[in-house]
This record gives sequence, structure tokens and C-alpha cells, in this order.
Amino acid sequence: MRCIKKYPDGEVLAGLILAKSKIASQTALYSVFPGWAEEKCSVLIWALVSRPRVSSKTILELLGAGCDIDFETPMTCLSASMACVLDKSRIPVLEALLKMRPDLAIDHHVPASVLACLGARPGSASKDPINEIGALTLCQASMYLGNIDVYDLLMKYCVSDEDDLHLAAWLALPKFARKLLATHDLNLEPEPYSNYTPLAVALETDSGQSYCKVADTEAPFELRRKETIELLAKKSAFSWRHRQRTYVHIALHKGSETTEILLDALDINNNPWRFTMLVYEDKAGRKYTPCEYVTELMNLQPSECDGLLRCLAEGNLLTNLELAALGGQ
Repeated sequence: MRCIKKYPDGEVLAGLILAKSKIASQTALYSVFPGWAEEKCSVLIWALVSRPRVSSKTILELLGAGCDIDFETPMTCLSASMACVLDKSRIPVLEALLKMRPDLAIDHHVPASVLACLGARPGSASKDPINEIGALTLCQASMYLGNIDVYDLLMKYCVSDEDDLHLAAWLALPKFARKLLATHDLNLEPEPYSNYTPLAVALETDSGQSYCKVADTEAPFELRRKETIELLAKKSAFSWRHRQRTYVHIALHKGSETTEILLDALDINNNPWRFTMLVYEDKAGRKYTPCEYVTELMNLQPSECDGLLRCLAEGNLLTNLELAALGGQ
């Protein structure tokens, strides 16, 4: 192991050593996550998470020597397959593991609470309900991390869940959303997502998901969320409502930035039915235009109210009377 650590890219040297030793069955004490206590690791897991990085070619030599692929660290329950999911450059190793054991893709053996830490940005801490889920499959874990390349590989061995598009929307993963649009129902309203459609979920989500380690290296959360909303808005039925609220009403509650993103994506400026489609009716039967909804039903600071009204004006969602009353803004 000292030799591999000193020569992490030396797969030929590793092969020679493996041929004359029993290193494949050895274990070592190592901290799999910065700041965590050391724990017993198989040489395979150690090589996958070791710093400095051991090359995948060297690790494939370890696999060929008969490493224990089922070993899990005693405290964090980290397996070799999960270590591969955490790092998209380990796809060759994961592919080799799956060829040896296809069932690894569907076993629920990834503790969600551990994934929330291992997949977190440095210095962040996840407060998301992921900590209450229990165990995840590798496929589910790849989604929470935003690792689309690993997800594509795993989908050769399993099928997606029916609410995976909702999860992609919640995590603001446009690459996943684009792929899942072809096979998933945009009108599905699952109870775990408050009976919301994927677009409604994308509008409601915020930046609290700190464990999208792979996706965060590709694009910041807000940009991914914007792309996800735009993608889903172009495909979703504008007539959808939840407790009398349309997508626009949900966006209004998230602020002017979200509202602007949605209205730009919906492109309803010149739709002759836009006011009828966006009327909100309360329990007493009174109807509100979007402007009335903002000014009468939302408890906002003046600056927040002004920002939303500007969005509505730019989206051509103020009546002539409302424009006149607001000074033609």
C-alpha cells in the first residue's frame, strides 16, 4: 500500500506487487472524509478515496487481484461502489464492479445521512430530509449527487422511479430532467412532493441541497434551477392548479427573480386568455387578478411588492386599469 501511495499512477508496478503479495486482502485505517475519525478500510476503498489520488488503472489491477468488493467501512458504511458514485472519473472502476456484481445497482446499501455529508460542498452541512430517508440505491445516490454519467451507466442495470423527474426538479438538475422528460409524467402529483408536478417542485426548491457534489462542480444551483424551470415550463400544462394556485402564483411567492424566469419561459405575454387563466378564486368565491393577488393577499414589504408588480407589467399581466392605477409602470 505504501508503494501504491508513493506511485499512484504505477499500474504496472502495482501489478507486479500484487502478483507477489496478498495486498488485495489487506485493510488499513483511513479517514474517508476530511475531519472524520479513521476507520478500517479495504485496500480497494482506501485506493478509491486516498489522497493523493490513485489512478483508476491501478485500482483495476487491485480488482483483478481479487479485492473484496462487498466490504463496507464499519462507521460510514462506505462501499467501493459508492466511492465510485462520488467521483465521476471512477466510471471504469464502477463498470468493472457492476460486471462482477450487477445486483450492486439495485441494493439499498447507501446510508442517506452519510451521503449527505460525503456529497456535500466543503464547509456545508445538509439540513434536507434526505437524512431521514434511510438507505438508497446507487442509482438514487447518483441523482442526489448530480452525477449524470454514473446514472447513465447504472440505468443499464435498473429502472428509474416514477417520481425521479420530481427529484431532478427539486435538486435543480437540468441534465437529468431533460433525460427523464422522455419517460416520465409531467402531470404526476406524488404525495411525497406535496402533490406538486415537477415544474411546481422546481419553482419551490431552494439552495438548501448541499450534497449535489458533482452537479455543483458543473454549474451553480441558481443557474441549474433556471435551466430546469425553463425546460419544464415549455412542456407543462399551463392549466394546472394546486389549491387554486397556478404556476405563476407559486412563483410569485418565491419572489421576483423566480417569477421573471417563469414568465419568460411561459411566453404568455400575448395570450388572449392569460387573465382568465391566472384568476385566483378564494374560498368565499372572490376572484383576484395577479395584481390583486400580490397587493391584497400577499403580505409583502413595499420593495418586494414593487418588484413583483414590475414582473407582471413586463409579462403583460396587468390590466389597463391596473397599469393606470400604478402610474403606468
